[in-house]
Amino acid sequence: MILEISDLVAIQDSALRNFDERVSKADAKREDIEREASRLESQLEQLYSLSALMARREPDVTKTAELWGRLVRICDVFAARLFQLSQQHAWGTAAYDRILDIRSAAEELRALHTP
Repeated sequence: MILEISDLVAIQDSALRNFDERVSKADAKREDIEREASRLESQLEQLYSLSALMARREPDVTKTAELWGRLVRICDVFAARLFQLSQQHAWGTAAYDRILDIRSAAEELRALHTP
């Protein structure tokens, strides 16, 4: 089986849909929302691992840069969702910072592979 960038997008969409559903049921309890934020971060870490595996198998450096660019955009979407949630509830979460760390790593890899 070969994964494609579109598969990463499908995983992103599913993760966000599940996140939104679980957060809506959390009744704004901080510990429940933090758990869901950590779960979202964990899913992003899995996407990062899948991206690294895909990048190792990709012979075309331009496509590798495109792959890492897609992961950067996924990080942006995940971070925006957590930022929006933190604004609604007037608190921050460590998962947001870790998502930005993953984004930074993905951006470095994108730049490294950009011809």
